[in-house]
Amino acid sequence: MTTIPIHPEHTTGNVSPLLNEIRHAIQKLLEHNEPTCIDLNSLPFSPADEHVLREHLGQGEIKAELNSLGISHIWETQISGVWWVEHFNAENQKTNQYLEITWIPDILKSQKDDIKESLARLAN
Repeated sequence: MTTIPIHPEHTTGNVSPLLNEIRHAIQKLLEHNEPTCIDLNSLPFSPADEHVLREHLGQGEIKAELNSLGISHIWETQISGVWWVEHFNAENQKTNQYLEITWIPDILKSQKDDIKESLARLAN
């Protein structure tokens, strides 16, 4: 696989405003318990921007992988409460990419119906 060099001069300049948005989202989470989801695919964002953002946010201690209609990678960045979520299709192509500013991403929470089914299985 060939590595493509990332050059900072090919950034859109959108990383700094995005970091400011993340800062405000963390304040909103702390003050109002209100999570925020930022769809990175909806932003004018270059591969160089993504590289700079990944470098700035870093990777924290928590990583998870979900396998449902493709793989999803979820990890908390070094900024507590800021989670990077990537979804891939069955052909391993990235389909979605989000930053979730939350206590824990919803995709990692057990669903109430699933817990009820598990309880019923244990009762039998």
